[in-house]
Parts: sequence; structure tokens; C-alpha cells
Amino acid sequence: MSAAPTKLLRWIVATLVLAVSIGTVWRLDRAIQSARASFASLLSEGISAQTSGNYSLAISIYREALVLRPTSDIASFDLGDAEQFAGNIVAARYYYAEALRDNPSNADALFNVGILDLTSQPATAQALFARVVTLASHAGRTALEAEADVNLGTVLINEGHRAQGLADQRRGYQLDPSLRSRMG
Repeated sequence: MSAAPTKLLRWIVATLVLAVSIGTVWRLDRAIQSARASFASLLSEGISAQTSGNYSLAISIYREALVLRPTSDIASFDLGDAEQFAGNIVAARYYYAEALRDNPSNADALFNVGILDLTSQPATAQALFARVVTLASHAGRTALEAEADVNLGTVLINEGHRAQGLADQRRGYQLDPSLRSRMG
């Protein structure tokens, strides 16, 4: 065989390999995009179910989302939140822990664990609310920062630190005056 047909054959094989590779990459990219859309869609469906009070459906949907993205702190938090609303505190704690494992700075998960620990583990709740205040402040999440401040103040007052507790509560109410009517 002469050199020209051998070069041509190599070029054809290389072109075919490249075409197959590009096709595979394109299909993989489409699959990833579809999974992202499905994940976002599932989270949206779960939030709708939870908002309407259908916690068992929300729990089921969030579990599906976690199958698509097992290390999503958002899906784990949402599942923990739905479990908490459904009264499944042990399951809620588990999923909040999963969310925090995947993202130790998930302020929403830290806040909800603080709520769960408010009466049984006030020192833990105090530390969690203090961390949420810092995280929410840096993220510009004023409403969450305000609620964490008010709860931090409540813990401090209950633990005998009245002056600091009242100062934290005042700060929270200044950040979000609507909390006065919602939190009594």
C-alpha cells in the first residue's frame, strides 16, 4: 500500500473518531442539561407541594431531587424543612445534617437546627443563631438575619443574659419591624 492511501485512511479514521467523540460529548451535555432542568423542576414542584401543605408529596419530590443530585445542600435542606413541617423531627435533623455536610455555611439549615435546639440545647441554639446572623449579614439576607437576631436574643434572655438578649432582639426588630407582629 502506498503512503497516500495510508495517510488518507488514518485521516478518515481520525475524523470518524472525532465525530463520534463530539457526538458523545453533545449527548452527554444534553443529558446533563436535562438532569439540571429536571432537578430544578423537582425543587419547584416540591416547594409548591410544601407551600400548599402537602408535606408527604413534597417529601417524595425532594427525595427524587436528591436521587438526581445526592450532594445538594438545597434539596437536603428542603427535604428537612418538609419533614419538620410534617412533624418528623428526627428525619428533619438528619436532612439538615446532610445539608450542612454538603455546605457547612447553609444559613437556612443552621437556623432550623437552632429552632429545633431552642429549648433542649440552648447553648447550641445560641451558637447557631450567632453564626446565622453573621452569614446572613454577609449575604445581605436581612429577613433571616433579623429572625436569627430575635431568636438569639430570646436564648440569651432565657439563659440569664438579659441586657445582651434585649439588644439582639432590638436589632432584629429594627432590621425587620414586621417580626414584632409575627413573633409576638
